[in-house]
Amino acid sequence: TFAYGQYAVLRDADVTLALSTDCNPGTSWCESMPYVVQLACLVYGMPARDALWSATRGGAAALRRTDIGRIDVGHRADLAVLDVEHEADLVAHLGNAGCAATVLGGEVWSRRGLV
Repeated sequence: TFAYGQYAVLRDADVTLALSTDCNPGTSWCESMPYVVQLACLVYGMPARDALWSATRGGAAALRRTDIGRIDVGHRADLAVLDVEHEADLVAHLGNAGCAATVLGGEVWSRRGLV
């Protein structure tokens, strides 16, 4: 772990950061990626845009996967559609996932099922 403000040092050194939940019954029950992004911003001083990148492309890079972590032609299209007007809203509403829909394999799912 690192302290508030050290993110800039890592960014300036071109370190690729990945954010994840590490959800497991032994040490962490956190299942919320929006909450992980919020913590990265509030605890470590990451700008919302960088935290979102680290949660998507950074995570894919950590797994050495080039086919995931971004929205692009030819990619799988697994993503969460967040109900926010601006990326900063994700951080401003602590603990609120704001997930309007989920896309799995290019199919849009709502909380009630396939749309």
